[in-house]
Order: sequence, then structure tokens, then C-alpha cells
Amino acid sequence: IEQWDVVNEPIDVIAGESLRRSPFFDIFGPGYIRRALESARALAPKAMLLINEFGMDYPDQRDEDRRRSLIGLIDSLKAQGVAFDGVGLQCHLDLRRGPFDQRIFAAFLGQLAERGMAVFITELDVREADRSLPVAQRDRRVADLAGALVDVALDQPAVRGITCWGLSDRYSWLNAEGSDRPRPGLNRGLPLDRALRPKALHDAIANAFLRHRTSPDRR
Repeated sequence: IEQWDVVNEPIDVIAGESLRRSPFFDIFGPGYIRRALESARALAPKAMLLINEFGMDYPDQRDEDRRRSLIGLIDSLKAQGVAFDGVGLQCHLDLRRGPFDQRIFAAFLGQLAERGMAVFITELDVREADRSLPVAQRDRRVADLAGALVDVALDQPAVRGITCWGLSDRYSWLNAEGSDRPRPGLNRGLPLDRALRPKALHDAIANAFLRHRTSPDRR
């Protein structure tokens, strides 16, 4: 195995704290992250070790606090001499949350790159705001939002890969039973529809890769 998601979702900015309270935190204290990474390095010395986190995408205060906390965690671990290789950014986008700011996200990716982090987009999908609109309009909104993120991500050489959180709307977690997601109809936030046919999101992602593959500025 070449890559390990060693610590998943450790950030929780609430009541002035920056780390999520978990059984690991309760037993070992905040040093559990260092302990996990050092143990993983000892057991898999050649693998790429990652921290995976969500809620780093939007320009609002919540995501800004979360970005700041992740950067602080990386700096703290590096100051302690903990060796790890990168971060995963989940990028569960949400059309209900307002505009996505490419400049802010690009600056955040730059901060990660400056710290020597490889970056992976690990769980890309889009939550819709209005499922009552015509399908073509819904798919265009989803594709425009995710395409904007993929474009700015591929501008950053530290970004090593992009993975969607599923391929078909038929199996999306956003359509879980008992959820509070808006109805009617399945959320259309993945590259393929429920019949496994490519949608506008599929094309937006593919076209972004093609543009960056042929760009003279892409290293």
C-alpha cells in the first residue's frame, strides 16, 4: 500500500478548541495524532502518510477557522519533528452555502504546498440547493461549482490527485434514507447519473484535466 489516511477528520473548531474530541483524544490526549503518524511511519516506512479533513472549501468564517486550525496542526507536527507527507481535502461542496472563491482556496493550497504537503482532493461531490429545477439546469450548476474547484486545484503542482466520493448518484451518501436533504429526486452531485450515464460534472472534470495536461505552465 503506497498511501495511508492515518488520521481522519481531527479538526473541530468549537468553543475555542481546534481538535475533535474522540476516543483517541480522550485516551491519549492531543498527542494521539503524533503517535499515530509515528507508528504508521515505523510500520510503513516507504508509504505516503496523510491527514484527511473536511470543511476547508468556502470563504465563510467557519471554513476559515478550520483552515487555520489545519495549518496550525501541520506546523505543530513539523515543529515536533513528525514526518508525514500530505493532506487529503474532502471537498464536499454545497450549492446552498453561497459562492466558492477560487482565490481563497488557491491561497490555502499554496499554504499547504509551502509546508511541503502533497495534496489530494479525496471526497469530491456536490450537494444541490434545489432539486425541483430542470435536470439540465441542476447538472450545470453542479458542474460549474465542482469545475471551478478542480480548475484551481490543478493549478497547484502540489495537488497529486482528485477522487470523487462515489461515481453514480444512485449510491450517493447525499441520498441516504432519513436524511434532511431537499427533495424531490436524487441529488445529482456525482459524475454519473443513476443509470451510470456521464453528466455535465463528468465532462467538467475531464475537460479540466485536459486543459491542465496541455498547459505549458503545468509542471
